[in-house]
Amino acid sequence: IEDAHTSLDLRRHMAAEATEMFGTLTRLNVPVIAAVQGAAAGLGATIAAACDIVVANRAAKFVDPHVVLGLVAGDGGVIAWTQAIGFNRAKRYLLTGDRLGAADAYAMGLVTDLVETPEEVLPAAWAIAEKIASYPKLGVQGTKRTFNKLAQPASMATLELGLLLEMESFQAPELLETVRNM
Repeated sequence: IEDAHTSLDLRRHMAAEATEMFGTLTRLNVPVIAAVQGAAAGLGATIAAACDIVVANRAAKFVDPHVVLGLVAGDGGVIAWTQAIGFNRAKRYLLTGDRLGAADAYAMGLVTDLVETPEEVLPAAWAIAEKIASYPKLGVQGTKRTFNKLAQPASMATLELGLLLEMESFQAPELLETVRNM
């Protein structure tokens, strides 16, 4: 955080990387499955929320602490969380930085498949992947491309603004103090 606070080049690199990562997730014509066995925090939570299918165990947690640190949640969290759990719930969790347990995340739609233990997560995710892979590719890929078309236009415009604001927030004088006092 300290390096991003002082380096414009690093902030530009971070914004470019976030744009590429998020853009890739919304351009892939194959389903993306997340397997969450513990905590998905910050960008990890954003990536999970942006996936097509999310398998998690009951003890898993999702959290985006951007605002707690004094940062704008601009790296795609607003987009991914809103698409996964709805506008008001996304605001609730992104504006407070509160943790969301896997059972609640399942009830809200962020988690699509809930298993009991961390050991069950990967086998469950692989089973879903194998099931989808057994279907004719054109049907799967066409359906995924259609979902992408729905998500892309608003996502990229929102991401551009969010990253601009997040990179600005890295320069805030109180950021370093907040991080040091945590």
